[in-house]
Amino acid sequence: MKPILISLNAGDKLYLNGAVIQTSRKISLELLNEATFLLQQHVMQVSQATTPSRQMYFIMQTMLMDPKNAVQIRPLLSKTLSSLMSVFEEQDAIVLLRSIGELLARDKLFEAMKTTRSLFKIDDRITGPDTPPPVAPAAEQPTVSPQLASPSPGL
Repeated sequence: MKPILISLNAGDKLYLNGAVIQTSRKISLELLNEATFLLQQHVMQVSQATTPSRQMYFIMQTMLMDPKNAVQIRPLLSKTLSSLMSVFEEQDAIVLLRSIGELLARDKLFEAMKTTRSLFKIDDRITGPDTPPPVAPAAEQPTVSPQLASPSPGL
């Protein structure tokens, strides 16, 4: 595995293997082995989970942030994915949902979250773009080195 370089600004949070790490100053971290992590910029607040796709993202996020309870949360994720598969009519959404299902079957939770974010655009076309995306402003976002192909291998 290639090392993963993560740069964080003062006050940024990193969710690493279920622990929350907050920085007091600008730092760079290098992860030398496999780890499950989530950057602050990818964290959705419960108030932002206003559409079914965003709710599914929030469920996945909860599983990443609380790995001890992921097994208990998994049935809710499966039910939500199944429900979305039955209600979306757009071919683009169906293709994305199938991909998400395949990623989840291979325990690629972070990649499934990333794919789920693509559904937000479809949600917005259907419900209107009044729901803000779950990202911090660009000036506040931590960075991950471009060499990173898959931020959380082994998920």
